[in-house]
Amino acid sequence: MNWRKVVFSNYARPRAVFILWLAFRGRLQTKDRLIRYGINVDPKCVFCSAEETMEHLMFECSVTNGIWKNILTWIGYNRGPENWMIERVWIITETKKKGWRRDILKTAAAETVYAVWRLRNDVVFNQHTLDDTVTNRIKEIIAMRCIGYRKLATHISIENLCID
Repeated sequence: MNWRKVVFSNYARPRAVFILWLAFRGRLQTKDRLIRYGINVDPKCVFCSAEETMEHLMFECSVTNGIWKNILTWIGYNRGPENWMIERVWIITETKKKGWRRDILKTAAAETVYAVWRLRNDVVFNQHTLDDTVTNRIKEIIAMRCIGYRKLATHISIENLCID
């Protein structure tokens, strides 16, 4: 459980932390898992029509990859996401270090995984369409969660949603 520090000392909303915990354990009910349980579902990703696995949904899909790139750039990490295992190890390794940026990364990871999962479920179950505001909503939630903590509040500007 090398991911426990990312999950248990996180400023994200409890529901986001729970979904991150499920993702780290490989327990999100993606379409490939449902098919293994014998449930008849269309195996295609709702965003790009590739096979939906957790690895694909979180980082390999072009839509979610763009969301991650935007969030990582916004919090000061100049990297493009690769695949779930590499990013998982990177997040765990990076958040073992000290500093406010690592606390924001933990929050951003939880809120982004949760937002991607919610977006996927809204498209699958509620026939919602993909909109361009998801990244801005994630940024707003991260900023609002961090603004409540003194050590993080000085690094977040809520007016223009920037991190110094």
